[in-house]
Amino acid sequence: CLATAHGIVAAGGMDRCVTVWDARRWAPIGRWTGGLKHHLEHLHFAGGDETIDGIAPHAMYAAGAGFELTCATCRDGARALFQVRGLSRWLGVDVVSSNGEDVVVGWCDCSEAIALRTKTHEET
Repeated sequence: CLATAHGIVAAGGMDRCVTVWDARRWAPIGRWTGGLKHHLEHLHFAGGDETIDGIAPHAMYAAGAGFELTCATCRDGARALFQVRGLSRWLGVDVVSSNGEDVVVGWCDCSEAIALRTKTHEET
């Protein structure tokens, strides 16, 4: 899987790890290991204005061949923020961002659509 945003690239796959690179320097800036039980099939960056060193979104959404969809941070050692289990295997996942919120939409193998609304940043 591959995701791009704000001059960065993230990729992952069979090893269940996601590596994030600064595409301008082609240098790794983060790695998230063991976040999913099965290999990675869907990967998207969270929306919003927060960045790491001005180049990367603050979080990403990942779904594997199993039932779980995980939101993980791209900074401070890359750790899971929350996880949601679908009704069956995820066939497709997409993220739409607007006004400081993400809407994560997933389609499951059992023909159910699931939508999650999350805040992409804290309001002050």
